[in-house]
Amino acid sequence: LAREYHQKIIDILEADAAAAADARNKGYLMSAYNYIGFAEAGATNYDLALTWFNKTLAIDPNNASALEAIANVAAVRGGK
Repeated sequence: LAREYHQKIIDILEADAAAAADARNKGYLMSAYNYIGFAEAGATNYDLALTWFNKTLAIDPNNASALEAIANVAAVRGGK
């Protein structure tokens, strides 16, 4: 249910470039991307998880949550 909520946020904001450009909405979008990335990593769907974390980094290249998650995925995968 929570994933559906986060996906809905993504769908709405990605469909409206002006809304997605708003600083507050960028925060919502990054949170949603990271949430789904964490869910995918928890399900061992590492490639898909990295896709979501990289979407966050496209908005904020210094996003600590996404950077840490990518490092954790790489560690689990043996540095890959």
